[in-house]
Amino acid sequence: MDIDLLSGNTLRKLMKEKPVYLVDVRTREEYMKRHICGAVNIPSEEIEEMECNDLSLIKRFADMRKCGFKIVFYCRSGNRSMLCAKILKERGINCASLYGGIEEFMIDE
Repeated sequence: MDIDLLSGNTLRKLMKEKPVYLVDVRTREEYMKRHICGAVNIPSEEIEEMECNDLSLIKRFADMRKCGFKIVFYCRSGNRSMLCAKILKERGINCASLYGGIEEFMIDE
């Protein structure tokens, strides 16, 4: 199962070219301390606990894809976001993960 891995520079370029639904999967506390502008916070635990019949969260991601958004997950280092991307991919929703997480993204700036 291939998951798109985006570098910080690639994500910044993508954000200028098309709508991106940026999902910070860290804890609410981590998100409040620092996040990428425009990102929504959906902690990885919520995504991991999704059941196949939990239509609200799955529908939210599917609707964003239908509207032309590229869904990109990120966390601190890239591990949690990769797990979340795999979960969505298993449910048929294409998405990407920010390689190296917010730490790498902020270094690239």
